[in-house]
Amino acid sequence: VCLRTMSSYPLATSDRPKGSSVANATTGPRTYLIGGNWKSNGTCESHAALIKVFNDAGPIPDNVDVALCVPFIHIPLALSMLRDDIAVGAQNCGNNTKDGAFTGQIGAHQLKDIGCTWVIVGHSEAREGFGMAGGKKEIFAEKRK
Repeated sequence: VCLRTMSSYPLATSDRPKGSSVANATTGPRTYLIGGNWKSNGTCESHAALIKVFNDAGPIPDNVDVALCVPFIHIPLALSMLRDDIAVGAQNCGNNTKDGAFTGQIGAHQLKDIGCTWVIVGHSEAREGFGMAGGKKEIFAEKRK
């Protein structure tokens, strides 16, 4: 599934399966975000199975944004198989704002280019697990741009 999908994933999300969002049943201006971080778990096969569960789930109210942040290598799979009312996000990005010699980094501009609309930055596992104790607020602010 992954190799086939990686070679032919859509750059535009118009080819994704249609979702089933519905009008908000409640009143009020609040929008809710439900996000899932798949961490460093799964295989192409297991992610395809999870995506099927999400695709088969019921309608999402229009005042709720749902985003799944999957490992980098599974982003094309999610973008090609996940219904279009569930956003696909990344789990991190570099603070580079352009292409260049940033080995191992993926810029937010590159994630946006393939269809990601969310990215997790500054999470505690990166700060604690990779010796970034406390993290630099400036770096996270740069990534946010």
